[in-house]
Amino acid sequence: MKATDAKQIDAVRSYYDQTRLDYWWLWFTRGDQSIHFGYRDTNAKTHRSSVLNMNRVLAERAGVTEGTTLLDAGCGVGSTSRFLARTYGAKVTGITPVPSQVARAQKLNARSGLDGLVHTEQGDYLATGFDDNSFDVVIAQESICHSADKKGFLREAYRVLRPGGRLVIAEYFLFPQPFSPDQQALMESWWSGWAIPDLAVGDKFNDWARDTGFEEVVMDDVTTNVRHSLRRLYRITMTFYPGELLLRALRLRSKVQHGNVVASRDQWKSLKRDLWFYGIFSATKPKR
Repeated sequence: MKATDAKQIDAVRSYYDQTRLDYWWLWFTRGDQSIHFGYRDTNAKTHRSSVLNMNRVLAERAGVTEGTTLLDAGCGVGSTSRFLARTYGAKVTGITPVPSQVARAQKLNARSGLDGLVHTEQGDYLATGFDDNSFDVVIAQESICHSADKKGFLREAYRVLRPGGRLVIAEYFLFPQPFSPDQQALMESWWSGWAIPDLAVGDKFNDWARDTGFEEVVMDDVTTNVRHSLRRLYRITMTFYPGELLLRALRLRSKVQHGNVVASRDQWKSLKRDLWFYGIFSATKPKR
């Protein structure tokens, strides 16, 4: 097991620590502090309902039921962990490398009365330290983008899953095409602002999963369902962008905070240019 590079861990911690208020004011909803995007369908047509619906979609892909032991890899402040415990009765362990998120998650876990089902700790999803065959399900929601070693994540998920266990990932994936210089610059503007070293090409990620040993490998492009949520972030960003530029000029916003706003703009621009898609990946560790 090779741990995540210390420099990358520091970048992720800095990003989430410095942008906490951005999420608080512009993304969180009453009673929910999910950082991820929402999945719209006939049952979810508002921001809050679509964000919660994404949790439900992933749970259904994973086959989560009462008593399922689940690793929430890159859990943030634990909103998805608590949803899965509360809704399905799953026993969830959430890990994040960000100490401030761990502290917040533990408080929210206790406040929710789910301490018996949800445990949040500081950890690295490339080197979890858990025993082999520890979990029925591993879920990663917009978190493996922060690692340059996607293959390493697949290997670690495979190791900690029990035979027959399921891996489900919601993530940004690239289409298999070479970038022009201006396309590459646009993508790197997004990635650097969100502490993302790079993204995986969807087809290659499927191949890596099969090479790791996974079966029943499926990648679904669900951009259509997530597009409204992505566009919502862009519209919020552009509404506040002039004020953001002024605050940055006055040095009232840090480089990291400003980068978060620029990245939110350029993520949408790169989506409109068909450079990437929002995918839900699932795979099974064979029983044999």
